[in-house]
Amino acid sequence: MKEYRKIVKTEAVLLKYDDVEKLINILIENIPNHSHAFDFNINKGDTTIGADNLNDLFAQDLPNEIDGLTCTVRGWTEDNNIDKGISLSFRRTVSDYQIHAYDETWFLGKIGQINTFLKSKKPWYAFLSKNFASINGILVVVFPMIFIFLINKEKYVLALFPVIVTIILMISFKKYLSGELFPQTRIILKEDNKQINYNFWLLLIGGLTLVATIVSTIKAFF
Repeated sequence: MKEYRKIVKTEAVLLKYDDVEKLINILIENIPNHSHAFDFNINKGDTTIGADNLNDLFAQDLPNEIDGLTCTVRGWTEDNNIDKGISLSFRRTVSDYQIHAYDETWFLGKIGQINTFLKSKKPWYAFLSKNFASINGILVVVFPMIFIFLINKEKYVLALFPVIVTIILMISFKKYLSGELFPQTRIILKEDNKQINYNFWLLLIGGLTLVATIVSTIKAFF
C-alpha cells in the first residue's frame, strides 16, 4: 500500500489563544481516540508544558507568550497500527509540519485545511520575516558608504545618522536571528497591555533615523 509523506514549511504566523485551539482541532479532527494518539507541548525558555489532550493543556498555568508549540497526532487502526499522522513544530525561528497517510484524500485534504488556516494568520511583518536577512545585509553595506560620503562632504553632524542606523541594523539582526524580531511564529496566549514593546521603539527610532539619513544625503548633493 502506497504511503504519502510530505514536509511542509510554513510561512510566518501570528497565533492567539483561540487560534491555537482552532489549529489543534484541525489536526485532531476525525482522529480516533487512542492512548497514544495525541501529544501537545508548549515551550517557554527551558520550560516545557505537555498534555495528551486539549483540555488538560489549556487547564495549566500558561505564560502570556510562548516560544514554541509542538503537536503530534497519530491515527490508529483497529488492529493497532498507525495509518496517518501529523507532527507540527512551531518555533520563533523555524516552523513546519510533517504529514503522512495511506489515505490520499485525507492526506491532501488535511494539508489544504492546515495551509488555508495558517495563511489567514499571517502577521503584518510576514514579508520582513522572510526577507529581513537579505534586506539587512544590503543596508549594512549601503549606510557605511553614505557615512563616508557625508564625511567627504564635511557634513559631520549629518554623518551621525547613518552610524546610528547601522548600529540599529546590527542590533535588529541579532534580535531577528534569535526570533525576537519578526519571528517565524509568534504565539500570544494572554494579552499583556502593560508589556513594553522594545522592538517597536527600536524600529521606530530606526525608521526615523533612516528618513533623516536619506534627507541629509539628498541635501548633501546640493
